[in-house]
Amino acid sequence: MNPLGDAKNNNMQPLFTPRQIHTVSDLLTRIKKLNERNFSLIWLQGEITSFTRAGSGHLYFTLSDGQASLRAVMFRGQAALLRFLPREGQKILCRGDISLYAPRGELQFIAESLEPVGQGEEALALARLKERLAAQGLLAPERKRPLPSLPERIVLITSIQGAARHDFFKVLRGRKHGMEIKIIPSQMQGQSALPGLLAILERLRNCSWPQVLVVSRGGGSNQDLALFNREELALAVAASPIPVLMAVGHEIDVSVCDLVADIRAATPTAAAQMLLAPWLNLYDKLSGLNLRLRKIMLLRLNMAGLRLESLKRRLRHPGQKLAWQKERLARVLNSLKSAVRSRVGNKITGLDRLEVRLRRINLPQRAMHAHTRLEGLLTRGRKAQKNRLERGQEQWQTTLVHLNALNPLSILVRGYALVQDEKGVIIRERGQVNSGQALNIRLARGKIKARVE
Repeated sequence: MNPLGDAKNNNMQPLFTPRQIHTVSDLLTRIKKLNERNFSLIWLQGEITSFTRAGSGHLYFTLSDGQASLRAVMFRGQAALLRFLPREGQKILCRGDISLYAPRGELQFIAESLEPVGQGEEALALARLKERLAAQGLLAPERKRPLPSLPERIVLITSIQGAARHDFFKVLRGRKHGMEIKIIPSQMQGQSALPGLLAILERLRNCSWPQVLVVSRGGGSNQDLALFNREELALAVAASPIPVLMAVGHEIDVSVCDLVADIRAATPTAAAQMLLAPWLNLYDKLSGLNLRLRKIMLLRLNMAGLRLESLKRRLRHPGQKLAWQKERLARVLNSLKSAVRSRVGNKITGLDRLEVRLRRINLPQRAMHAHTRLEGLLTRGRKAQKNRLERGQEQWQTTLVHLNALNPLSILVRGYALVQDEKGVIIRERGQVNSGQALNIRLARGKIKARVE
């Protein structure tokens, strides 16, 4: 007898059902389909850890809430549409699907869109505003104007009660500079501050006094600084004919107005340092030049003192110098008298000698001898001139005879003629002429024109 009875006959279920065996891939596939059906296009919030941007353009990261973590991926197509670059430690909102990566049996989140937590549409609107301003060329570096080399007239727009004004003037206090700073008080926070700032900028457009316009306020939250991300204010700053120096917030705070301004300072303190730096450099140079000038003047004074001492040692009393000059003059006079006496004596001696020589010379006899010699020379000269003239006449007659013998006209006198064509070429033979050719015939007296027949 079977103690368990006959299951078939007693309509009882078998105690053990047959085992249903699944493969790992089959099980994971079924789980994947179940997850994708129940968790489609969900929003997930978490902090980014283990962020990696692959060379393919895909983004790999892990989402964590401090208690659990989930691997996530955003493929290249969706990553290219992001308006910001995710970073390690950033809190974000993700929209996508839960999927199971079967080869490793791991759950992962397939992200289709990302946005920073707390920003959302505000961040997107700010990004679109930057794109519009960039399209208008307002963010281009080439349109930015530098500060004057030595800024002298500054307009500071800030809150009277704010710490920015205190920080700005704290840098300038006790420093040498030539700047005149005029403060225009304004509300620097909240929606109600926008009309006032726009009115100030519009009023300054027609003012020629300021060289630099400084817009300054201290740090704060994103909401406190939202005023400087307004498009109206950014356009007014960009349209300012005066170079604008923005000094809003802390170093990490970069607003739209910072981007369109000519110059951005990280803090109000940094703005004051920018304006003060050229003056400090100038005073440093002037101090250096002053020191060099003092050294040069001192050196020249020392040299002048040494020269004065030398001159003082060389300087003599006028009476002593006069006595010395009188003594020298006396010596010169004595020398001059001696020289005159000696020269006069020599001249007298020379005259005596000449007188003796003149007495020895018979002047009439010497004059007669010179006259006779002159007559002889004149006679010889006349004779030589006559002979030379006669020889020249004979030579001229001989040359004239030769010239007459060689003269062609002399031949023509004997009955000959000179025949030439119209060009003046002499005809020497019959072959040089043609029938009907004109000829010129020159005779001893006159010319004849002829023609060849």
